[in-house]
Amino acid sequence: MDYHRGRPLCMDDYRSFLGAVRVPAPGRDVVVSHGRHNAYDVPRHVVVLCGGRIFRMEVLDREGRPIPAPSLGAAFQGIRDVVEPYAKVWIVPASKAKTGEKAEFTLRD
Repeated sequence: MDYHRGRPLCMDDYRSFLGAVRVPAPGRDVVVSHGRHNAYDVPRHVVVLCGGRIFRMEVLDREGRPIPAPSLGAAFQGIRDVVEPYAKVWIVPASKAKTGEKAEFTLRD
C-alpha cells in the first residue's frame, strides 16, 4: 500500500500524482492534470528520450487504437537516424503510468 502524508492512497489519488504538473503561482502553486475527469482528451503519445534529445511519438490513433508495431518500429528508426548509432532509447509514458519505471531499448541493426 502506498501512503502520502501518512494516509493511504486510493487509486483515484494517483490522478494527482501521475500525468500532473505543479505550476508555480503567487501565494500557492496549482496542480494541473490534463487527463483528469475527461476534461481533456487522453494523451495519445509517449515521450522518447534518445541521445540527449526529446521526441514526441504517437502510440494511439485518433480513435484510441494502438499504432501497429511496424509503424512504431519505423518511428523508432526515424529517431535512430537522427541520433548517434546504438544509442539507448528511453520511453516515458505520457499518462496513466502504472509504475514509475521506464522501458529501455537498445536499437541495433
